[in-house]
Order: sequence, then C-alpha cells, then structure tokens
Amino acid sequence: MKTNLTTLKGKTRIFFLLLTFFSLLASAQKPVKAWVFINSDSASVNVLKMLYESRNRMVQDPQSPRFVMVDNSGNYVLGIGGFVAANISSDFNGLSDKDFVIYDIPVPTAKFKDNKFNFALDQSRLFVKLVGNTELGRLVAYVETDFRGGSGGLLHLRQAYVSFKNLLVGQTWSTFMDLDGTPYTLDFEGPNSMISIRQPMIRYTLPFAKRWSLEAALEVPTISYSTRQDMAPLSFPQSVPDIPARLIYSAGFGHIQLAGLLRTLIVPDTLVNGSNHSVGYGFAFSGSINLPAGFKFQYQATYGKGISHYINGLKNRGLDLLYNPATRSTSLVPIWGGYVNLARTWGRNGMFTSNLLYGQANADIHDAALPHQYKRGYYFAINTVWTFIKYGTVGVEFLHGARTDINGEKGDANRINALLRYNF
Repeated sequence: MKTNLTTLKGKTRIFFLLLTFFSLLASAQKPVKAWVFINSDSASVNVLKMLYESRNRMVQDPQSPRFVMVDNSGNYVLGIGGFVAANISSDFNGLSDKDFVIYDIPVPTAKFKDNKFNFALDQSRLFVKLVGNTELGRLVAYVETDFRGGSGGLLHLRQAYVSFKNLLVGQTWSTFMDLDGTPYTLDFEGPNSMISIRQPMIRYTLPFAKRWSLEAALEVPTISYSTRQDMAPLSFPQSVPDIPARLIYSAGFGHIQLAGLLRTLIVPDTLVNGSNHSVGYGFAFSGSINLPAGFKFQYQATYGKGISHYINGLKNRGLDLLYNPATRSTSLVPIWGGYVNLARTWGRNGMFTSNLLYGQANADIHDAALPHQYKRGYYFAINTVWTFIKYGTVGVEFLHGARTDINGEKGDANRINALLRYNF
C-alpha cells in the first residue's frame, strides 16, 4: 500500500511538472495580451476617441468612465465607472412618494401637517463598458445598474446591450425617445409628458447623407389596460413586438427628430365580442436649438392612441386602452402632450447649468362614469447644478405639479430637491 501511494505521488509530481512545462512553452510561443489600468485623464487620444464616440446620449446616463483598461494592441478598452448620488427632498403638500409623479397627486390636494422629508441614495449607478475595434468594425458592450430594485436598495438592471457597427441587441432606451432632447432634472422621474422607457430590443441604425440617420427597431411590448368600473391596471402577454422608428437631422444649430410608433394591443379573447386585437400608433416631434450666450431650447410634442406605456408618469396606469364589460368592447385611449425646456450653461468654464422646464400630459377620456379618473396634469421645474470640483456636482431644484380629473377637481404638489453627486 505504501509503495503504491509513493508511486502515485511520484506520477502526480511528474504530471504537474509536465503541465507547467507545456504552459510555459505555450505562453512563450503566444504571449498573453496584458490589460493595464489607466486614468481617463492620462489616456491617449485614441482611447479617449473610442470612449467619446460610444458615449451615452441620454443626459442623465453616466458618460465616459473615469478609469479604463487598455490591452496591448490598443484596440480594446474596458471602462468601469458610475456615480454616487444622494438625493434629498422636502414636500410642502400633495405627495409623499420619493418620485414626483403627477398621476399620484391626491385630488383634492392633501395637506400634510408636516413636510415630508426624503433622503435616498438608490439613484447611484455602476456600469461596465467595453469598446473594441474588431477586424469587421466597432463593437460596444454595456451594462448599467442602479439600486432601485424591489422596495429600494437592491441592484436593478437599467441597460445591458451589445452594439456592433449599426446593429444593437439588448435593453436600452426606446427608439421612440429623443435622447438628445431630454431635459435635465434632479428629480428621478422627470416631466410627466416625456417619452421615457427602457426595454429589450433589436435596433438597426442607418446613417445617410451627411447629417441624417434613420433608426428602426423591434421592441418587447407591454400593455396596461383597465375596466370602466375601477380603472385598476391589468396586463396581458403580447405576441407582436412594438415597431418604433425615428429620423434624426443633426447640425451646428442642434437637432430635429421625427419619431413614429406602431403597436398591436391584445386583450384576452374571452373579454370581447369579435377581435381582441387593437392597433395603436404614436407620433413625436422634438429637437433642440443652440442659442447665443450658452442657452439651449429643447422641445417635444407627442400624440397617439394606446401609447401610455411610453409616456413618463402614465405607464402601467391602465391607460393604453379601456375595456367596457357592458358592451364587451375595448377602446384605445388618446394621449397627447409635450414639454419645453430652456437650459443655460454659465459661469467660469461653464461650471453652472440651469433649466426652466414645463411639461403637460393629457389622457382624453370622456366618460361620466369615471369622474375621478386622471384627465390631464402639468409639471414645472427650475433647477441649477454647480460643478464644484472636476467630478463632483451639487444642485437644487424646485418642482410644482398639478393633476385634474374628469370631473374638474384638482390637486397640486410642491417639492424642493437637492442633489449631491460624485462620478468615478
């Protein structure tokens, strides 16, 4: 037994010696490409160009990572970054939720004995981005998370996609959105009328002429419908993808975007007489104009039927379509609205940015049986953000909003926001 054990140990040593030898031989013949951490401040022009060309267009998304890894070839860059964001808010009346959602404003206005105070860190982000120049073209892989999962504090997937040349596959901002025309708010929710949603998709981008691009996608559909009795939101699995597209013209003055959306909305066939399919559609016209003295004007106008899923503050409220059990039929809800924003960058080296924003969203439901249903709401914000150090910003914002129901009753709310953010 002892002899066999000694023999086994000897064979084991020989095996590991041979394994080590062949490993060293392989590494000598084909060197492993090392990855080196560098700070973006000291990165080469080529590395910065790769990161800049693949930057996120959504104004509230993290931009280029502060720290990157570059392989020996210089063709692949891996960035890791994010930010810590502390949001402090105080409500005068009307709302007690941490997000300023116009739909949730009580009607009539709720008067709180004391102001509601919130302190949240769940807007903080982490992201990883890989940018590579392959033999066939540019590749970008991106994963972004925040901490708003569950009841808050849990990791939550925001974006995860791979784009290769003109094709993108994964979850990111909808093609129906205008990323370059999005106004900046300290409020996480943003204006109630803004087209704003992230969802899984397959998207193709076709640049043409000099300043034009056309993008079209197949995106995962979600609908929210309700009955005339209680307007409780319901959902049903969908089998036809949404089809959004946008045409963008960019120039020195700013940009102009025209977007369209086509979607099929399906409810259980046991609910209706005849077809359980409805065809929804939407249009959006938006853009930005660069003005003298650091001013910029942003705007968006939207109209559609069955598109509440895409409208900030109205998604998941049962407003894509209404079901009438008396007639066993459905009807699409017309949605229209928009926003205007005047932004200005000012101060030494542009260290201050201010925004003055107004938005309105309307749901055209004319039904006396639903007197307490949302009819329209508006959102007003004014803020200033100060970049007090290179990677740190602090801002303050005043919010005012109001909701009007079908019966004409109104409710309003006011909030002061403060934000401290440090990018890494």
